[in-house]
Amino acid sequence: VVEKIALSKPDISFKLIIDGNVKLDTPGDGKLENVIYIIMGKEMQNAMIAVSSELNDIKVEGFIGRSDIVKSNRNYQNFFINGRYIKSPIIMKAIEEAFEPFMMQHKYPFTALHISMDTAMIDVNVHPTKAEVRFYDNNLIHKFVFYIFHLICFF
Repeated sequence: VVEKIALSKPDISFKLIIDGNVKLDTPGDGKLENVIYIIMGKEMQNAMIAVSSELNDIKVEGFIGRSDIVKSNRNYQNFFINGRYIKSPIIMKAIEEAFEPFMMQHKYPFTALHISMDTAMIDVNVHPTKAEVRFYDNNLIHKFVFYIFHLICFF
C-alpha cells in the first residue's frame, strides 16, 4: 500500500519503518523514476521506457518496463488517475494487447502510469473500495492506451 502511495505522489517523501528497520524511504523530489528505483531497484529503473502522450483532455505520463523485463502477475501494473491509485481492466487489456506480439503468454510489464483527465470522464462508484473505475468512453481510452504502447513496442 505504501509503495502504491509513493508511486502516486513522487513529490512527497515517504518513510516506512517496520520493527526499527527502514523498509522504504523515497526522496520526494518529484521524479517518478527515483521512486521506481527505490521500490524496484536499479535493474528495473534501467529497463524503464518513459511515456508521455496527450489526447484532447487526457494526458498519460509515466514509465513502462521493456518487454524483456516482465513479471508473472499484474501486481506490478500501477495506474493512477488524477493522483489516485486505480485498477482498470480496460487499461490492462490495452497494454497486454499492445505487448502481446513481444511477450510470452501470462507475462506482464511493470507500469507506473499517471493519467490526468476530467473527472466527468470517469465513474469511481464501480467497486466498494473505489479502486476500480469505469470510463464513460471505454473505446477511446482503450484505443489511446493501445496506440501509445504499440508505438513503444517498435522502438
